Amino acid sequence: MFTVAVGTFVSVLDQTGVSLALPELAIHFGATIPAVQWVALGFILVTGSLLMPMGRLSDLIGRKRVYALGFIIFILGALLSGFSPSLSGVIASRIFQGAGAAMIQA
Repeated sequence: MFTVAVGTFVSVLDQTGVSLALPELAIHFGATIPAVQWVALGFILVTGSLLMPMGRLSDLIGRKRVYALGFIIFILGALLSGFSPSLSGVIASRIFQGAGAAMIQA
């Protein structure tokens, strides 16, 4: 139960916490705020879009499997976004991470 609570907490915290870093990302990548907002938007859109399908998938193949795979995808997405050299790479990895977050929250 503790593991599920931690996973859910981390994925929700990651949804909202990245908003604080948007101005720094804009400076770092030399991008506009509207372009950098896709870092947060991509994550939130994918997470919200996949919650119900991932819930159904967890009914079919098991909640533990979906949760564990989601946690792995979430961590990989975080690592990819941390080491990404471009804004488009960060956005793509955040979208990937959002899929993992949906699996964790389902």
